Amino acid sequence: MSPGELQDIVLYQSEDSQADVPDDDRKHTMPAFDLDSWIAHYCLELGSPQPWKGGCKWIFEV
Repeated sequence: MSPGELQDIVLYQSEDSQADVPDDDRKHTMPAFDLDSWIAHYCLELGSPQPWKGGCKWIFEV
């Protein structure tokens, strides 16, 4: 099975599972997760993000 075929299956299953959810239930979703705020609050040692491929990244020490 090719990666494209797998992607088609995942997209189909995703669309199919959403079809069973009443519109009223879709309106009650969690707010978007703010990664910048979470890192600023819980990972103070990381500091500011660095530019990376049109977005940003943080470098964690391991």
